[in-house]
Amino acid sequence: MTSPVVNAFSNRSERRRLSFRKRLVFSTFVTVFFLLMLELLLALFGVKPRYVTEDPLVGFAGGPPLFVPRADGEILKTNPVKLAFFNDQQFTVAKSPRTYRIFCLGGSTTFGHPYHDSTSFCGWLRELLKEVDPERDWQVINCGGVSYASYRICYLMQELARHQPDLFIFYEGHNEFLEERTYSGIKQRTTLQSTADFVTTRTRLGSTFGRLLHGTITPGPGNQLTAEVDTILDRSVGPERYHYDPAWTEGVVSHFRSSLDRACAIARGSRAKIIFVKPAANVRDFRPFKSESTITDPDKLADWKRLVTEGHQFQESGQFDDAAARLIEATRLDPHHALTHWEAGDALFRAGRLAEARASFDRAIDEDVCPLRAITAIRNAVDDAARQNGVPCVDFPMLIEDQLEQIAHHRIPGNESFLDHVHPTIEQNRRLAWALLDELVQLDVTQRHTLDEQVLAQVSNKVLGPIDKKQHALALVQVIQVLSWAGKNAEALELTTRAEETCPGLSEVVSYRGRLLEKSGRSDEAFECFKEAVQRNPKDSLAQFRLGSAYLRRQEFESARECFDQAVHDTPVQAPAVFQFELHMALGQSYVGLERWRDAAEQFQIALQLSPNSADAKTALATVATHAGSGK
Repeated sequence: MTSPVVNAFSNRSERRRLSFRKRLVFSTFVTVFFLLMLELLLALFGVKPRYVTEDPLVGFAGGPPLFVPRADGEILKTNPVKLAFFNDQQFTVAKSPRTYRIFCLGGSTTFGHPYHDSTSFCGWLRELLKEVDPERDWQVINCGGVSYASYRICYLMQELARHQPDLFIFYEGHNEFLEERTYSGIKQRTTLQSTADFVTTRTRLGSTFGRLLHGTITPGPGNQLTAEVDTILDRSVGPERYHYDPAWTEGVVSHFRSSLDRACAIARGSRAKIIFVKPAANVRDFRPFKSESTITDPDKLADWKRLVTEGHQFQESGQFDDAAARLIEATRLDPHHALTHWEAGDALFRAGRLAEARASFDRAIDEDVCPLRAITAIRNAVDDAARQNGVPCVDFPMLIEDQLEQIAHHRIPGNESFLDHVHPTIEQNRRLAWALLDELVQLDVTQRHTLDEQVLAQVSNKVLGPIDKKQHALALVQVIQVLSWAGKNAEALELTTRAEETCPGLSEVVSYRGRLLEKSGRSDEAFECFKEAVQRNPKDSLAQFRLGSAYLRRQEFESARECFDQAVHDTPVQAPAVFQFELHMALGQSYVGLERWRDAAEQFQIALQLSPNSADAKTALATVATHAGSGK
């Protein structure tokens, strides 16, 4: 039997234990409440989490703002130094009560490539809103930057947030793989490290302590990017720098997903709404940019080549089911070869096996080693970010597919909807603008629209009226340049025929045709194209440069000099410095061929001024220096 003394001691111990638990819970509650109050207080004072103001994965060299004030200070306009990447736009500094300001963000699709702002979805939306609600001052500002990825757009949003935005429209996803970054260490982070990152970047309190202790976030040296886009393709001939790298792909997708969260946070911080647009692409009629085989076994590789060859033979003879069977078997041997998936999809589509074809086409995009179309993981990230942040998302691919199903009885977009791999036709830009207008109605931004056919015709005339045949042809030249830049020379060459049919006689078209023939090794045909281009327009400095380069390769130095000299005379001062550099270097080389050393030295000196770090210019200048003293 337990004594009363023992029982009393036991009861007191139990009460002490219980009291300790209560004290622990109470202390935790008080601590959490205190931290929450500090977080709220910091919010009231306008302190922002670090992930809103800083990208933990990339940093940017300081650059000029996108918008600068006009002389009178009443209008903000696109900074002239930014016009190589952005449309010329302007809006008032002050906002009246009836003003509604929309910033459209994204890459070249938002920009309106290969046209400009007027035919972009931004231009269509601007005109539609004027008709729906003419009493309001609708400011729809096109901030689409050519080749701009999501992390650059977030950086730009921080500037735009200071200009009293009401709405951001965010169309991104195709440019995420354009610039080189490193993501080493992302996958290796522990749960504790990830939690610490969340506290120090996503909370105001943690961000404040982080800034006090460490200053701003400093990304690794491989992730310090230039003020403007410096793409991988710009520094190579085609997609050669791209290689199969699933770890890098995973890092890019993770970075994109975090950028979407940042965009939502920046919008909330400026008390603006945001709408995501899910990116759409040419799925059916555009081959992958680059494929790499992952087969290492020689026998397996031989089997794969045999199956692909047989598939091509069946395809050429119109036996599409047999072609599909061989190509699908080839994809099982090499599941990461993008082109084989595309070819299988093409055979399946021609055989009428649409669901299977779509799966193969999508897999081709996902396995593209040079992914210049939004892969599945990117598109899914847009859906996920919209859902988790509670923001609307316009499903652009579904819009296109719904229309395609009505007119063609399938849902696999191709050349009927896109001008190239990702840039929609003018009509598809109009449909996207209409969908965005519907979304603005859902957000109670504007009233339900009841536009009749006459009003829609007026809107179309405003948008399409200024576009003549020449502009359509020059727009195709823009597409041709992009295709050539990405190594798609065969497709680009086909488009030159279409451009010539659209508006015969343009020097730009035949000049670029010559460039494509030259890249294909057909130098004699290219030479004739360059001569024709100069005959069409002797003041076309690019055509003169290309013809001069052809003469230089033929060692016809005087003819080369005449072309380069004319090109220098007709090249505007605002032309890209890299073109001016190449032009003066080429003119210098023609003088070398003529043994006019002093003239050559003068041209190399100008080239060196345009590019002070150029080793080629320094070497050329040093080479002719010894001859320049001879008096010639």
